[in-house]
Amino acid sequence: MTFYLSSLFAAEILIEDYGLSGAPAVILAILPGLAFAGVVWVFGALIVEEKDEFMRLLYIRQGLIGTGIALTCAAIWGFLKIYDFAPHIAAFWWPTIWCFGLGLGALANKITYGSWGEVR
Repeated sequence: MTFYLSSLFAAEILIEDYGLSGAPAVILAILPGLAFAGVVWVFGALIVEEKDEFMRLLYIRQGLIGTGIALTCAAIWGFLKIYDFAPHIAAFWWPTIWCFGLGLGALANKITYGSWGEVR
């Protein structure tokens, strides 16, 4: 998350404020997205490395709920946008919605199974 925030901050300042352009600007604009790919990688590693099957179930369920929420929101918004019922939304919001969905997945786990999971 530190890399995400710092690369986003750098892109905002260098591209927006200082007018960086061309290939360096494109590379800098890609970095926050790659940082978020790291978040997904870490979440997957957590699932793979978890030894306790119940905890693995909770993480997988949490991830599926988060993914379902994000993809459903993206699909609904996309159709609303196609038929001119909604404004354009930048694509970087969908991973953000996924993160909020993970939180809702943890809440669903707590309600259903009595456990949020572990914080490491």
